[in-house]
Amino acid sequence: MTRWAAAQGEHIDRVLLTFTAEGLADSGEWDEIAVGEEAVRERARALVLALGGKPAPGSGVSGGIIGGMIGAPIGGPIGGAQAAQESASEVAPVFPAPGRRGVIVVERPADAEGTAALPELIALAKAARRSGVLVLFEFEQGTGSAIWDLFTALKQPTWGLALQPDDSEGQSPFRESFGRVKRADFPPGRGFAVAGGRVTPVHVALHS
Repeated sequence: MTRWAAAQGEHIDRVLLTFTAEGLADSGEWDEIAVGEEAVRERARALVLALGGKPAPGSGVSGGIIGGMIGAPIGGPIGGAQAAQESASEVAPVFPAPGRRGVIVVERPADAEGTAALPELIALAKAARRSGVLVLFEFEQGTGSAIWDLFTALKQPTWGLALQPDDSEGQSPFRESFGRVKRADFPPGRGFAVAGGRVTPVHVALHS
Protein backbone atom coordinates (compact mmCIF):
# COMPACT_ATOMS: atom_id res chain seq x y z
CA MET A 1 0.00 0.00 0.00
CA THR A 2 2.80 2.42 0.87
CA ARG A 3 4.64 1.70 -2.39
CA TRP A 4 1.42 2.11 -4.39
CA ALA A 5 0.70 5.46 -2.74
CA ALA A 6 4.24 6.68 -3.38
CA ALA A 7 3.95 5.69 -7.05
CA GLN A 8 0.66 7.58 -7.32
CA GLY A 9 2.02 10.60 -5.49
CA GLU A 10 -0.57 10.17 -2.74
CA HIS A 11 -0.35 10.03 1.05
CA ILE A 12 -2.08 7.56 3.35
CA ASP A 13 -3.11 7.78 7.00
CA ARG A 14 -2.82 4.24 8.40
CA VAL A 15 -4.42 3.01 11.62
CA LEU A 16 -4.11 -0.45 13.16
CA LEU A 17 -6.60 -1.77 15.73
CA THR A 18 -5.31 -4.97 17.27
CA PHE A 19 -5.70 -7.20 20.29
CA THR A 20 -2.09 -8.37 20.28
CA ALA A 21 1.18 -6.48 20.67
CA GLU A 22 2.78 -8.86 18.17
CA GLY A 23 1.85 -9.50 14.56
CA LEU A 24 1.08 -6.53 12.33
CA ALA A 25 2.12 -4.06 15.01
CA ASP A 26 5.73 -5.12 14.47
CA SER A 27 5.80 -3.89 10.86
CA GLY A 28 6.36 -0.27 11.87
CA GLU A 29 4.24 0.97 8.96
CA TRP A 30 1.43 2.55 10.99
CA ASP A 31 0.69 6.15 11.84
CA GLU A 32 -1.27 5.02 14.89
CA ILE A 33 -1.73 1.71 16.70
CA ALA A 34 -4.41 0.89 19.27
CA VAL A 35 -3.61 -2.28 21.24
CA GLY A 36 -5.96 -4.02 23.65
CA GLU A 37 -9.67 -3.98 24.43
CA GLU A 38 -10.02 -0.47 25.83
CA ALA A 39 -7.74 1.23 23.30
CA VAL A 40 -9.48 -0.54 20.40
CA ARG A 41 -12.91 0.43 21.76
CA GLU A 42 -11.99 4.09 22.05
CA ARG A 43 -10.26 4.36 18.68
CA ALA A 44 -12.93 2.37 16.84
CA ARG A 45 -15.64 4.68 18.20
CA ALA A 46 -13.70 7.77 17.14
CA LEU A 47 -13.20 6.28 13.66
CA VAL A 48 -16.91 5.50 13.33
CA LEU A 49 -17.67 9.16 13.98
CA ALA A 50 -14.99 10.22 11.51
CA LEU A 51 -16.56 8.03 8.81
CA GLY A 52 -19.99 9.49 9.44
CA GLY A 53 -21.36 6.39 11.12
CA LYS A 54 -23.36 5.84 14.29
CA PRO A 55 -21.27 4.63 17.24
CA ALA A 56 -22.50 1.94 19.59
CA PRO A 57 -24.76 3.27 22.35
CA GLY A 58 -23.88 3.24 26.02
CA SER A 59 -20.26 4.43 26.05
CA GLY A 60 -18.61 7.80 25.74
CA VAL A 61 -15.57 8.75 23.71
CA SER A 62 -12.24 9.09 25.47
CA GLY A 63 -10.11 9.52 22.37
CA GLY A 64 -10.27 11.56 19.18
CA ILE A 65 -8.68 11.86 15.78
CA ILE A 66 -7.11 15.12 14.78
CA GLY A 67 -5.48 15.67 11.40
CA GLY A 68 -5.61 11.99 10.59
CA MET A 69 -3.99 10.94 13.86
CA ILE A 70 -5.73 9.46 16.86
CA GLY A 71 -5.07 11.76 19.76
CA ALA A 72 -4.78 11.46 23.52
CA PRO A 73 -7.78 10.96 25.83
CA ILE A 74 -10.12 13.93 26.05
CA GLY A 75 -12.47 12.60 28.71
CA GLY A 76 -13.78 9.53 30.47
CA PRO A 77 -16.86 7.37 30.05
CA ILE A 78 -20.00 8.55 31.78
CA GLY A 79 -23.32 6.86 32.33
CA GLY A 80 -27.08 7.26 32.28
CA ALA A 81 -28.71 10.30 30.71
CA GLN A 82 -25.36 12.08 30.69
CA ALA A 83 -23.99 9.40 28.33
CA ALA A 84 -26.81 9.98 25.86
CA GLN A 85 -26.25 13.74 25.98
CA GLU A 86 -22.49 13.31 25.51
CA SER A 87 -23.01 10.97 22.56
CA ALA A 88 -25.36 13.43 20.88
CA SER A 89 -22.87 16.27 21.27
CA GLU A 90 -19.79 14.37 20.10
CA VAL A 91 -17.90 16.27 17.44
CA ALA A 92 -16.92 14.09 14.51
CA PRO A 93 -13.11 13.85 14.33
CA VAL A 94 -11.21 14.04 11.06
CA PHE A 95 -9.93 10.92 9.32
CA PRO A 96 -8.21 10.82 6.98
CA ALA A 97 -6.63 14.24 6.90
CA PRO A 98 -7.71 16.45 3.97
CA GLY A 99 -6.03 15.41 0.74
CA ARG A 100 -5.03 11.99 2.06
CA ARG A 101 -6.43 8.49 1.82
CA GLY A 102 -7.32 6.42 4.87
CA VAL A 103 -6.63 2.79 5.69
CA ILE A 104 -7.92 1.05 8.84
CA VAL A 105 -6.88 -2.52 9.62
CA VAL A 106 -8.51 -4.57 12.39
CA GLU A 107 -6.30 -7.49 13.40
CA ARG A 108 -7.78 -10.55 15.15
CA PRO A 109 -11.28 -9.10 15.64
CA ALA A 110 -12.46 -12.49 16.95
CA ASP A 111 -10.56 -11.64 20.14
CA ALA A 112 -13.18 -8.94 20.77
CA GLU A 113 -15.67 -11.64 21.83
CA GLY A 114 -17.33 -10.62 25.09
CA THR A 115 -15.55 -7.26 25.30
CA ALA A 116 -16.77 -3.67 25.17
CA ALA A 117 -14.80 -3.25 21.94
CA LEU A 118 -17.07 -5.58 19.94
CA PRO A 119 -20.06 -3.20 19.55
CA GLU A 120 -17.75 -0.45 18.32
CA LEU A 121 -16.14 -2.80 15.76
CA ILE A 122 -19.62 -3.73 14.52
CA ALA A 123 -20.41 -0.02 14.13
CA LEU A 124 -17.10 0.44 12.29
CA ALA A 125 -17.92 -2.41 9.88
CA LYS A 126 -21.26 -0.79 9.08
CA ALA A 127 -19.75 2.67 8.64
CA ALA A 128 -17.07 1.27 6.32
CA ARG A 129 -19.66 0.30 3.70
CA ARG A 130 -20.62 3.94 3.17
CA SER A 131 -17.17 5.52 3.42
CA GLY A 132 -14.36 6.16 1.00
CA VAL A 133 -11.85 4.71 3.47
CA LEU A 134 -10.36 1.25 3.08
CA VAL A 135 -11.31 -0.78 6.17
CA LEU A 136 -9.93 -4.32 6.48
CA PHE A 137 -10.96 -6.95 9.03
CA GLU A 138 -8.51 -9.87 9.26
CA PHE A 139 -9.67 -13.12 10.78
CA GLU A 140 -9.51 -16.89 10.36
CA GLN A 141 -12.50 -18.45 8.64
CA GLY A 142 -14.36 -20.63 11.09
CA THR A 143 -14.16 -18.08 13.92
CA GLY A 144 -17.28 -16.19 12.87
CA SER A 145 -19.59 -17.93 15.33
CA ALA A 146 -17.72 -16.34 18.25
CA ILE A 147 -18.45 -12.83 16.93
CA TRP A 148 -21.63 -13.51 14.98
CA ASP A 149 -22.97 -9.93 15.02
CA LEU A 150 -19.69 -8.62 13.58
CA PHE A 151 -19.51 -11.49 11.10
CA THR A 152 -23.05 -10.64 9.93
CA ALA A 153 -22.09 -6.98 9.47
CA LEU A 154 -19.15 -8.10 7.30
CA LYS A 155 -21.18 -10.41 5.05
CA GLN A 156 -21.32 -9.67 1.33
CA PRO A 157 -18.59 -7.02 1.38
CA THR A 158 -17.86 -4.76 -1.57
CA TRP A 159 -14.70 -6.76 -2.08
CA GLY A 160 -12.36 -8.94 -0.10
CA LEU A 161 -9.59 -11.51 -0.02
CA ALA A 162 -9.87 -15.15 0.98
CA LEU A 163 -6.38 -16.50 1.56
CA GLN A 164 -5.82 -20.25 1.83
CA PRO A 165 -9.57 -21.02 1.74
CA ASP A 166 -11.04 -24.43 2.49
CA ASP A 167 -14.50 -25.54 1.36
CA SER A 168 -14.90 -27.58 4.56
CA GLU A 169 -15.25 -24.35 6.53
CA GLY A 170 -18.93 -23.50 6.49
CA GLN A 171 -18.63 -19.85 7.51
CA SER A 172 -17.70 -17.34 4.84
CA PRO A 173 -18.56 -13.65 4.48
CA PHE A 174 -18.79 -14.14 0.71
CA ARG A 175 -21.82 -15.42 -1.17
CA GLU A 176 -19.57 -16.41 -4.08
CA SER A 177 -18.40 -20.03 -4.24
CA PHE A 178 -14.72 -20.92 -4.51
CA GLY A 179 -15.48 -24.48 -5.62
CA ARG A 180 -13.93 -27.57 -4.10
CA VAL A 181 -10.75 -26.15 -2.58
CA LYS A 182 -8.50 -27.27 0.25
CA ARG A 183 -6.22 -25.14 2.39
CA ALA A 184 -3.29 -27.47 1.73
CA ASP A 185 -3.44 -26.56 -1.97
CA PHE A 186 -2.67 -22.91 -1.25
CA PRO A 187 0.76 -21.70 -0.10
CA PRO A 188 0.81 -18.68 2.24
CA GLY A 189 -0.45 -15.57 0.49
CA ARG A 190 -2.40 -17.39 -2.21
CA GLY A 191 -6.16 -17.44 -2.50
CA PHE A 192 -8.97 -15.50 -4.17
CA ALA A 193 -9.97 -11.88 -4.59
CA VAL A 194 -13.71 -11.26 -4.65
CA ALA A 195 -15.12 -8.11 -6.26
CA GLY A 196 -18.43 -7.41 -7.94
CA GLY A 197 -19.42 -11.07 -7.85
CA ARG A 198 -16.24 -12.17 -9.63
CA VAL A 199 -13.68 -14.52 -8.10
CA THR A 200 -10.06 -14.11 -9.23
CA PRO A 201 -7.04 -16.17 -8.10
CA VAL A 202 -4.39 -13.97 -6.47
CA HIS A 203 -1.05 -14.24 -4.72
CA VAL A 204 -0.48 -11.54 -2.13
CA ALA A 205 3.05 -10.55 -1.16
CA LEU A 206 3.80 -11.31 2.50
CA HIS A 207 5.63 -8.97 4.86
CA SER A 208 9.04 -10.34 5.75
